Amino acid sequence: MFENNSVEGDASEFGLVGDSPKIESVLRIIRKLSNDRSPVLITGESGTGKELVARAVHQVSPIARKKLIPVDSATIVGSLMESELFGHVKGAFTGATDSKLGLVRAADGGTLFLDEIGELNPETQAKLLRLLQEGEVRPIGGTDTLRVNVRVIAATNRNLETAVAERQFREDLYYRLKVITIRTPPLRERREDILPLTCHFLRKYAVHAVSLSGDVEQRFVNYAWPGNVRELENTIRQMVVMKSNPLVEMRDLPTHLQPKDSLNGNGSCRSTNWSAAIS
Repeated sequence: MFENNSVEGDASEFGLVGDSPKIESVLRIIRKLSNDRSPVLITGESGTGKELVARAVHQVSPIARKKLIPVDSATIVGSLMESELFGHVKGAFTGATDSKLGLVRAADGGTLFLDEIGELNPETQAKLLRLLQEGEVRPIGGTDTLRVNVRVIAATNRNLETAVAERQFREDLYYRLKVITIRTPPLRERREDILPLTCHFLRKYAVHAVSLSGDVEQRFVNYAWPGNVRELENTIRQMVVMKSNPLVEMRDLPTHLQPKDSLNGNGSCRSTNWSAAIS
């Protein structure tokens, strides 16, 4: 039975796992926003949990009971994004057989989370700036501006300062967004959270009791995890699916995780506190 209550600590309230100084710093910022509705910019590498942090910011806010609508800016291209966000009127363009509300108005009173905001085209950036400055939107093809009250949380794995310098992102929009900035740390900067995260994912995916050998745990701690928490989760999930024995050994790891020289070390997933047995 998994018994160590310190693994997730206060972070578990928001779906975060770990109690490293880096995570505690993120949590402190989140809690300071409990009475605030300012725009928030979340930066960090892919797989570091930016959406989890965005949801936590919404969760502690005065509008937590209202909708949080996530939008992946990287998956909607060109003018489609403008229509998705701000809507359109019937006949605004070929194929617009009906009017569309748009996600901004759908989030009215709540939070709009724009993931990968660095991918927005210039036209959409301009409309987003107006939303932040004036609290107004105008659907494509429409003549009237409409008032909305929505909080914007944005996230990016790009360096927006560089994008601004290269004229790929509006400077005025950048400063409107970064009223509050939260950086989600990569896993290599919070190595003390790797084993707690490992045990968390073992509990999530393992049907039977599973534990890691000491050299596997040491390898996990020493590995750079370029894909961050997402890579760790996917690795655990793969191991659980492919492994029938209760102990994961070095030979059971994906090839890219197997070092040339065997690593020794005492891990904690085998101990009582870090046991990932399923009751």
